[in-house]
Amino acid sequence: MAFTPQTLHDATVVWCLDEASQPLMVGAPNTYFECYTHGEALLIFSGLPARAVVLKGPHRCTDDTYLTCSGKSKVCSATNESERYRTSDMAHVTDSHFQVAHEVWRNQEPLGELVTLHGMSSKGVGISNGATDGLPQSSSHQNGRKRLDLVLAAFRIAYAN
Repeated sequence: MAFTPQTLHDATVVWCLDEASQPLMVGAPNTYFECYTHGEALLIFSGLPARAVVLKGPHRCTDDTYLTCSGKSKVCSATNESERYRTSDMAHVTDSHFQVAHEVWRNQEPLGELVTLHGMSSKGVGISNGATDGLPQSSSHQNGRKRLDLVLAAFRIAYAN
């Protein structure tokens, strides 16, 4: 498999140049906080193979500064009280190299898929297209099925190991 690694301050991005790779980017925004997501992302990337993987660097609770978005979590709180997401939590930051990697991916692979791995406190897998108003009108049932099959293949690789 041919690939080009490039480290970007707060994210590591690897692009696979193999034409047989699947049109899928695997993201792991909280690799040092959510156990196994780093390894799972690499397993999916090499196992399919996927076309790209992006891994966040520092711990999601590293920064003491907070985002202005409305979301809150207890995950970094010393008092177990909900607080705004921190600027080091890449799953919620829009002005980061992690986000730029996703934007480049969408421009290069407009029909490609994105799987973002998050550790969960319960068993199971959650799958979402990220939209709040349903699938885009251009998605056909057949195309949607192929896309879902690709995403499920990624999860089978990650959870079989």
